[in-house]
Amino acid sequence: MKKHFFMVYVTVILSFVFIPSFFVYIYQITFATGIEAISFEAYKSDCTFEILDENTLQGACLLALHNLSKDDVTFQVEFNDAHYKEKMIFMNNNAPYEVTLHGQQKKLVKIKTVMDMTQMEGHIDEGKISNLSIKISACHQQRRI
Repeated sequence: MKKHFFMVYVTVILSFVFIPSFFVYIYQITFATGIEAISFEAYKSDCTFEILDENTLQGACLLALHNLSKDDVTFQVEFNDAHYKEKMIFMNNNAPYEVTLHGQQKKLVKIKTVMDMTQMEGHIDEGKISNLSIKISACHQQRRI
């Protein structure tokens, strides 16, 4: 009896973990339109920062995005700087960045910006950030993903 209880317990826990993401995916490929159909793979995305000269910092981000609908979607991207505030705030200086994904398109979007650091004290020098959080928007819709 204990063995069966344990198996039921494990099955329930795994269901609560995997079924919600499965239903989100099903919703995105069948009913979602616009930015609701955009999927972001944070674990495949990152930003790197490097010093170009004494006063200039370059930031380059690769964002793994997938349009799960059949229609083209154009939207703006900004970086959610809550997690890495001191680094990501620089990437938002030139935001929002416009991105267009065609229907069913999976794309590694590159966003690159150069930042003047002459007025900044104690700014970052170089580094890399993974597992990003972004905000996408179009018209009057907005999503943090």
